[in-house]
Amino acid sequence: MKVLIIDNERPMREAMHQLLLAFCPEVTEIEMATDIPGGTALIRHFQPDLLFLDVELDNGVTGFDLLRQLSAPFHFALVFVTAYDKYAMEAFRFSAVDFLLKPVDPELLVQSVQKAAQNRRNQHLASQIDFLLERMAAPQEAPKRIALKDAEHIYFLRSNEIRYCEADGVYTKFVTENTKPIVVSKNLKEYEQILEPLGFIRTHNSFLVNPAKIARYDKNTDTLLLDSGEQVPLSQRKKEQVLKLLVV
Repeated sequence: MKVLIIDNERPMREAMHQLLLAFCPEVTEIEMATDIPGGTALIRHFQPDLLFLDVELDNGVTGFDLLRQLSAPFHFALVFVTAYDKYAMEAFRFSAVDFLLKPVDPELLVQSVQKAAQNRRNQHLASQIDFLLERMAAPQEAPKRIALKDAEHIYFLRSNEIRYCEADGVYTKFVTENTKPIVVSKNLKEYEQILEPLGFIRTHNSFLVNPAKIARYDKNTDTLLLDSGEQVPLSQRKKEQVLKLLVV
């Protein structure tokens, strides 16, 4: 696998280079650039399989400026590397774009390379980046939408379309109003961090529920009946907290 690192900080480039050599045997070639002209030239001539792209380059220039100069679809996997603040982190998670925080965790770097090895062509990346920029431009006013990525598609859903999420090992199943269930390769804890600020409730170790879809609570079975007729369990540990949230 050919990897390109674009970052204006020399220590960061060199650290990434050493980590890739030490922990990622899939990587066969590594090139590095410091700015948009050098990065654009290498993308066209080196044709990387995976691009690690710094969000903030010099003089107010960003990695997004570089991407705008390229034609979609992008024929490489992309991982942003960033030191951005809380709101930007939320935007990255909502858009399902892969990112690493500085300083880079070696374990997370290895995971990024492994995911890129499985999917080197991302036909949906341009849409994900547009969605990311939308949220970063107006984090408070942006529509309450979330991007979900499965093996074949990217789904852009409004939060009120989601009925509940169910844990399935390291995967999460989204049950929605208008599509068949969507299974994504992230655990439920990650989506709890995204959806809890939007009002979703963790009712059980394996379930995260949209409270607007709850029709009633069954005391005899400790289950929540949704307006669709589906039943979701309510654990004893979560019961008191959830009922306080539901009862006005």
